Amino acid sequence: YILRATGFAHLSRSFGQKLRANAHDPQVKAMHKADQLLDDEQYEPARRSYLAVLQAMEKDARFYENWIPTVVNSLGVAAYRLQRYGEAIGYFERSLSKARLVGDRQNTADILENIGESHFKDGKFKAALTHCRDSLRINEALGRRDRLLENHYWAALAAQKLKREKAATTHLKQAKSLLKALYA
Repeated sequence: YILRATGFAHLSRSFGQKLRANAHDPQVKAMHKADQLLDDEQYEPARRSYLAVLQAMEKDARFYENWIPTVVNSLGVAAYRLQRYGEAIGYFERSLSKARLVGDRQNTADILENIGESHFKDGKFKAALTHCRDSLRINEALGRRDRLLENHYWAALAAQKLKREKAATTHLKQAKSLLKALYA
């Protein structure tokens, strides 16, 4: 029998292409060390480490193409924790572009939420509400109830700041309902 090949995702490289970085790569290991700094609330050292990793990875962007968006998003998290919201939004938007490009709806929704929260913290409540609602629509379609809780919570806060009481109340009721359903 002749079998039709449906893909080569199980291979570490495609024909004629260079291998991609894996978890054993020195830059990927350095990224994980930066992750630990972030987890340990050492935000500035984490940010500097991520920047160094990103600089090194971008020298061979094709080799690290699967890791660069993760580093960029982590830079956004570090900037957010350092209360550098404009910087965080810039990194999150770069990461969002890649997630959309590859059709990754879960990461798209999560990054939209990150952008929404960053806008909220930066006092840009209309942008916050827009991004949280965009994330909410994706999460509804994907059935991600835990993420919907967060979407409704931040949308309620943004709507309240915008004096949109009806929208704030609706989002807050949804958040409370999800909270009960998820953690009862």
